[in-house]
Amino acid sequence: METIANSMEIFIKRVEDYGNTRIELAKLMAIDHTSTIVSYILSNMVVILVILFFTLMLSIGIAFWIGDLLGQVYWGFFIVAGVYGIGVLVLLLLFKRIKNRIKNTIVSHLYQPKE
Repeated sequence: METIANSMEIFIKRVEDYGNTRIELAKLMAIDHTSTIVSYILSNMVVILVILFFTLMLSIGIAFWIGDLLGQVYWGFFIVAGVYGIGVLVLLLLFKRIKNRIKNTIVSHLYQPKE
């Protein structure tokens, strides 16, 4: 009888260890997925900031150039602002598609198999 009780204790201990190991594995996998997503987002944010800075400088240059061509600097800035206004309207019209694409990209990075 004692052998059965001893075997049950060993079995319960192994099941307990297995459960703890699975919980630890789930935590580590969550940390891995989170770090992958955060690194993806941060690296893309750096690229986006560089592109935004470049676009800002280019826009100012184009605004001054157009203003010089038209004789009044403020006309160049109005025209550049109008182009950006049209761009904002297009983005508002395409907002759902853009949001879904971003969501799908994040989900695909979450479930990307490891090499």
